[in-house]
Amino acid sequence: IRSKDKSFAGKDLLENIRIKAIISDLRSALNWYHDHIGEDGAQDRCLGLIKAIPTHHCGNHSLCLWEDVCNYTKLRNSNPSWPEDRIQEEYASMSVRFKGRTMDLSDYGVGMIQKELMRYWCVSY
Repeated sequence: IRSKDKSFAGKDLLENIRIKAIISDLRSALNWYHDHIGEDGAQDRCLGLIKAIPTHHCGNHSLCLWEDVCNYTKLRNSNPSWPEDRIQEEYASMSVRFKGRTMDLSDYGVGMIQKELMRYWCVSY
């Protein structure tokens, strides 16, 4: 994507380290699915995990439904009385990969990455 569209290149966009993290997240989702093939809801969960990857990396955790893969979701669910800014502050302090820094992509950019990640599933998106 980055080589075809230069609007994805640059600081806080699709940096090499971010691409590696996205690939790692994709690999984790696929490995999870491999271990749960045939179980009810396994394919839906895997597709949901993959779809959430770009928004997760942009700091939007609305598609992050599983605490075992998203620390933000785990923190939010564990502290329902906390305001959003406190959750974000705590999440940034515990974030290992990027110290709370997120990608700064438009909705179009997020959609392009989601489409690219989903295309191997033969799922219309």
